[in-house]
Amino acid sequence: MSGHASTSTPAPTSAPIPGKSKSENDSVRDMAVQIYIKLASDAIVVADAAAKITASPESLAKISFKLAEAFQKHENEVKASAAPQHATFDANKLDFDAWTTK
Repeated sequence: MSGHASTSTPAPTSAPIPGKSKSENDSVRDMAVQIYIKLASDAIVVADAAAKITASPESLAKISFKLAEAFQKHENEVKASAAPQHATFDANKLDFDAWTTK
């Protein structure tokens, strides 16, 4: 052995987004990963035997999460506005005598 202690870095995890459930955090994270992959692939320029990235990976990660959160927020608003609204009625106006069981 070389005498050096083995150090392993745990896999990075995203911190929960305050005010969101675990499944919402997971869906935002999954969407952010997809956005990040697309942005990173567009930001990498390969020429000859070298590659150059045109934006910092940290900036791409931040914008990926911001875009995913904005999309999720708008999607939730659209779903809420499309949901059926509770109908109200007055039970005193129902005519139970008109209902017959023949």
